[in-house]
Amino acid sequence: MRFIRKLLGLVIALGFLFFGLASFFGFYEQSIATGNRDDLYAGIFMGGLLCFCGLLLLVVVLRKPRKPADPAAAAATIWAVGMTSDFDDFDGSD
Repeated sequence: MRFIRKLLGLVIALGFLFFGLASFFGFYEQSIATGNRDDLYAGIFMGGLLCFCGLLLLVVVLRKPRKPADPAAAAATIWAVGMTSDFDDFDGSD
């Protein structure tokens, strides 16, 4: 299951990168053909956003999985926070 999830994430990330580059070059060609700079700016913006999303997904997919946290360490942290807090529910009155 992990392989399928990683492969699917890789395909989606590379798809974002491909469509980001394709939209940039498409708008770039359109800008050269018409002489309109707005197409160039749109290509930089759209292509940049799609490539940025693709790179983020690629980092998430290719990072190493973390080891599961030790439950004893979590319990010790909760105990330490509880023992060092300044909250005192005993005000001296009975």
